[in-house]
Amino acid sequence: MSLLIALHTVFEHHNVMSPEALEVFIHENRLTFPIGIDAPDGRGGVPLTKRAYKIQGTPTLILIDRQVVPAFIFSDRKATSA
Repeated sequence: MSLLIALHTVFEHHNVMSPEALEVFIHENRLTFPIGIDAPDGRGGVPLTKRAYKIQGTPTLILIDRQVVPAFIFSDRKATSA
């Protein structure tokens, strides 16, 4: 079984990357899969999930196994086996 979940993680232009802006993007691009919003760290720094998975570029693809452990990470900058 496969499951696709996207995560919107803001790394710049925080003031315009609102949930409303994401809703417009989802609608305009006719996306039908679940898209979560990364939690801010509360200090204006790197969002929590982005920090936890050491995401360095966008887009980034993370394949997570059944034990919720990253098995493979791919971004525009690098690909690694986790």
